[in-house]
Amino acid sequence: MSKAQREALEKQNHALLKMGLTFIDLALTKYGSRVSEDPNFVVAHDEKTKELVASAQYRYLEEKGVFLTNHLSSGMIAASLTAFYIGSPIVRIRKHAKRRFFKTRILSRLPLIGRFFKSKEVETTEIGQNIEAVV
Repeated sequence: MSKAQREALEKQNHALLKMGLTFIDLALTKYGSRVSEDPNFVVAHDEKTKELVASAQYRYLEEKGVFLTNHLSSGMIAASLTAFYIGSPIVRIRKHAKRRFFKTRILSRLPLIGRFFKSKEVETTEIGQNIEAVV
């Protein structure tokens, strides 16, 4: 393997590892906001920290002879990066949406993924007195 090919392989592996770390930040943010019931809860690491952790992970995988790009096809890598690139803003948009884009609930009828498109039911509790019981 030439020096340029090795650098390209290393850059690609670093990018995959950093993408995984970013996904972990997003998952921890969702988990933390649900558990703490705080919608403003955020887990975020800066790029320097992600680079440090990704480098350590890459060196470990290199030591063991495992290269992510050898096990993943270029199509899988492109699909996962595209899904992350498109999916992340869509999730934020849906979270802050004031109205629905589609009026019908066709997507909610799909098996397995339909549950993500169903409207969330809000529990309502009636507060008041039962006048008949008092009399």
